[in-house]
Amino acid sequence: MADGLIRFFEESRKLRNKRMIRAWIAETIAKHRFQLASLNIVLVDDERIGTLNETYLNHKGPTDVITFQYNTKGEPIDGEIFIGTETVKANAKRFAVSFERELHRVMIHGLLHLLGYSDKTSAGKKKMTEAEDRCLSSLHG
Repeated sequence: MADGLIRFFEESRKLRNKRMIRAWIAETIAKHRFQLASLNIVLVDDERIGTLNETYLNHKGPTDVITFQYNTKGEPIDGEIFIGTETVKANAKRFAVSFERELHRVMIHGLLHLLGYSDKTSAGKKKMTEAEDRCLSSLHG
């Protein structure tokens, strides 16, 4: 299991099964042969994530997930994953999946960015989606 601290900040919504999610995240980090220093997962409303999106990424409006990486390559993972729960809820409905499953998908998406995955190209996006699906299957069966 990856050493380090995984914290949750529930600004917009309460999170269920935190112990299970911590174990899943730690297992994912360890499977990718990384160490963990610190990871914050912050659940926010659309207004807050929209502000972050505009301020740091120059994108207008809310999004489902934004990842901030504080470590450099080769160092233990240190970052924050901000999740826009209102957008996650709308996407869950759009994709006909449960809120929890969509929430877990964006959590792992943010984590995969910290593990070096990129979705800037179609090949990278395909590889990232496949990794998301593998990670979700280990959690949801």
